[in-house]
Amino acid sequence: AKIKLKRESAAFCVEGRNKVGTVAAVLQKLADAGINVSAVQAVATGSKYGAVISVDSKDTRKAAKALGI
Repeated sequence: AKIKLKRESAAFCVEGRNKVGTVAAVLQKLADAGINVSAVQAVATGSKYGAVISVDSKDTRKAAKALGI
């Protein structure tokens, strides 16, 4: 089956210490920079979390700056 993508996206993998609001804080940094997040997949286990955050490819550099990369 063919898969059609409407536009390209970029994904960032973030990880860190699992605390209440940590992923929300990361997403807030992107929102404050005016970046729309198209998808988020996050998981936590014990004291650690990991998340994959997708943004429009045109916002890759802007998102990287907002995330401190």
